[in-house]
Amino acid sequence: DTFNEPNETLTVSIDSISNGINGSITSGEITIIDNDVKPSVILSKLGSISSIKEGEKGYATLQATLDKVTTRDVTVLLQNSGDASELDYIMSLDNDTSSTIATLAAHYNFNGNVNDISDNGNDGKAFGATLVPDRFGNDSSALYFDGNNDRVEVPFTGNLRIERDITISTWINVDSDGSQWHKDVVVSPNGYYQLYVNTWSEGDQFRSSGRAGSFGNEPVSIDCINNDCGNRPKRDRWYMITYTLGKEVETNSVTGETEELYVARMYLDGNLVDTGYPSNEFQNNLMNGGTLHIGGSGNYFKGILDDLRIYDGALSAEEISKIYQSESSNIEVVENSITVPAGKLNSKVYLFASDDEVFDESTENVIFTI
Repeated sequence: DTFNEPNETLTVSIDSISNGINGSITSGEITIIDNDVKPSVILSKLGSISSIKEGEKGYATLQATLDKVTTRDVTVLLQNSGDASELDYIMSLDNDTSSTIATLAAHYNFNGNVNDISDNGNDGKAFGATLVPDRFGNDSSALYFDGNNDRVEVPFTGNLRIERDITISTWINVDSDGSQWHKDVVVSPNGYYQLYVNTWSEGDQFRSSGRAGSFGNEPVSIDCINNDCGNRPKRDRWYMITYTLGKEVETNSVTGETEELYVARMYLDGNLVDTGYPSNEFQNNLMNGGTLHIGGSGNYFKGILDDLRIYDGALSAEEISKIYQSESSNIEVVENSITVPAGKLNSKVYLFASDDEVFDESTENVIFTI
């Protein structure tokens, strides 16, 4: 990892011999010549698209170009000097627009109440659940459920009636009490979609899963990550767990034929841990009314929740990672970059508009410089 090194010599000699003796030549020298280069980098916007809009699939393309090939990856860090915030856009390595755009249906940050801060009006009513300090120690900024009958009830109307593609994400601290196996975090009427955790009396771990879209099986979970059950999340600790279901287009690598199918994913602390394909569509109806329960309705959750979000649509891995990065500390994390792999002259990223939960904003600019 050192640039501008002088030529170096590698001397190789015989150390020992089995079933033989030293000959007349027992060593040799190899000269290692430094070949590291520091290329110059140009940043450019490709194509004619100069504006992107929230809720639409358009994107702008940025490209970093080197003047010469190198033997190392070149990472170009970008600085935004425009008036758009980090939450106004997503920088992605993938320009696939076949999936739906996720729009925020509800966001409960539990800062002093159980209101929906998304301006969609999906306010809740708390029954027994109490305000407690959040993951940063801020008073009355998270919600504790005692596992008996504590809950938040939300009218199941409007944009909470999500038929298929969905994202449910929350910060969660599961209580150490493992006496009850199934604990609902979010459950809609008729169990049409839900996010839940499982605990048991032994140990200090938990697992989590979800289902949605009228699919009855459990195709994904946060459980024995990388086939190691020691990697399950621990109780009495904060994590961000996320479940998504979305329709995607997959291409058969042999025939080249494409197929639309639903894919479920689960993320722990912004990282993808499981992918699966739901089945067993049990044809339960998406109710026209009723109550969405946070904290359960019979299978009650015990622990603390914070920053619970429900989206109509499946968030991308980049979007989920960005939420985690922005909410895992009180310090804003910014990492806009383009990496040009070793042996390549250029690399692209794609810029999509993101719903930042702020209504009636004016048009904002993103101005990237190296």
